[in-house]
Amino acid sequence: MLILFTLCLTLLLTDRSFDRRELYQFKLFSGWQWLIVRFIGFGLLIFLFVLYFMPERLFSFVHSRPKLWALVMMLYPIISVYPQELIYRSFFFHRYKALMPLPALIVVNILCFSLMHSIFHNWVAVIFTLIGGALFIQTYLRSHSLLTVTVEHAIYGNWIFTVGAGIFFFNSHSWR
Repeated sequence: MLILFTLCLTLLLTDRSFDRRELYQFKLFSGWQWLIVRFIGFGLLIFLFVLYFMPERLFSFVHSRPKLWALVMMLYPIISVYPQELIYRSFFFHRYKALMPLPALIVVNILCFSLMHSIFHNWVAVIFTLIGGALFIQTYLRSHSLLTVTVEHAIYGNWIFTVGAGIFFFNSHSWR
């Protein structure tokens, strides 16, 4: 992903039509409070998913490996979320907006983002990111801020790792 991130970033930075402020400005938009309500709802659903399907994993990462958990909370947004959002939001929408109408572009983006997570070899990662991709696109299209959507994505991702569902997004099978 680092190579793809570097390539996409380079292409964006060398494209004179790309507004570079999108990469670092944090923008709240009208109705941003809805993001909090949305997170509470989906956060509760993720919690209930773990509680129902694998109660033994509930907060297990925090309890069993607190130092590693803290490291993931700090590094995951930087080394995983920001590159994903640059590739799948800033680069994708800037590069491909002229190829198809926005509704089609959104569907293609959601599917690409979700299918990228098939490297983890489980349906949970694909379904979670199908939903997450739809949420993050809404935020990106309203804010036009890579940093804003990165913060939202990081909050969801960190919650997933904290509550015990991170096993679906990081396992030895994904590196074979």
